[in-house]
Amino acid sequence: MVAMDLSRIKDAVSKAADLQNSNPSISLPLRRVGVSKVKTAVKAKLQEDHVLLPVTVDIFLDLPENLRGVHLSRCIEALQQSVETLSQSSPLVELAVQTAKRLLQGNQYATRSEVHIYSSHPFPRKTVLSGKAFTELLEAYAAAIVTRDQGGRKIIGATFTVMLVCPCTMELAKTFLEVSPPSIPSHTQRTLLTLAVSTDLEEQVTINDLIEIVEDSSHPAKSLLKRPDEIYEVLSAYQEPLFVEDLVRKILLKASTKLFSLPEDTVVHISAESLESVHPFNIKVEGSYT
Repeated sequence: MVAMDLSRIKDAVSKAADLQNSNPSISLPLRRVGVSKVKTAVKAKLQEDHVLLPVTVDIFLDLPENLRGVHLSRCIEALQQSVETLSQSSPLVELAVQTAKRLLQGNQYATRSEVHIYSSHPFPRKTVLSGKAFTELLEAYAAAIVTRDQGGRKIIGATFTVMLVCPCTMELAKTFLEVSPPSIPSHTQRTLLTLAVSTDLEEQVTINDLIEIVEDSSHPAKSLLKRPDEIYEVLSAYQEPLFVEDLVRKILLKASTKLFSLPEDTVVHISAESLESVHPFNIKVEGSYT
């Protein structure tokens, strides 16, 4: 390694102009400036164990018209300081909120900060009949938008894979074959369901709340199924055939019951995309309520 005079480097830095704080040649404000796809890891609690969750983070500030650029190192510093002080009960949304608040504290010119976090969240499962324990992964998302004068909002969301049985085909088959459930054939499909909740910074909503809502309202796909479990899951789904529209409405209703204590400005959003088995396209349905 080439020897370097560290004192000369520090001296040069102290004398150099801070271009980020200089005036831009075009005086226009920018709404979102920052870093994207930053990789780090946070600790999370999984039952009695502690695991490291890899996360990907996007961090943004607004930039006034009289400043040329942001100091990117401050974005990373705010993130790292938040990682070091996290609790492990709801690390993703807490990391987003803490980082967004620290960004405003360390960048007095900014009036708005925004942090988005993406990760895979593990949660324990057990097969219904064979009693086999295993761990499933959810694609999880958390975000925080904090403004200096108006507080802010946070979002927690996750994507689930569930199984649907088509009620239309079942109705046609029942008429044509003159049979009764559960002997009525139909086609099934996997459906990707994203559930997200937006609420005030002080309110408590966790990934486990979302898991409970979806597990109680649908037939989730499972990574591990022994033969008795597989027939149980299939027969259960056939006893409740649903359109994608039915599924979204059902989960919205369940969410309104589960989250009834949250403020009136809480927003629940659901997006469901059915990966159709008999069509060469997907079906997509979205719904929200406040």
